[in-house]
Amino acid sequence: MKPSPELQAWLDQRNKALTLKRRIADDGGHIMLRADSYDPDALTEPLKSEAHAYLDYMAAQRKKGEESR
Repeated sequence: MKPSPELQAWLDQRNKALTLKRRIADDGGHIMLRADSYDPDALTEPLKSEAHAYLDYMAAQRKKGEESR
């Protein structure tokens, strides 16, 4: 499943934001992220539906890969 350019931009930004949050937490800090930077439920349609479909697809692919080991 190939994401649209809009979804890919959101996924890239989501990855950067969650990585930053994780690194700050590792150093004992805390930051709050805007919900629309990481939560697909905070997006508007049609990006919201596409994000859910893509994340569900990727989760199924990871599960499928784990089962084949």
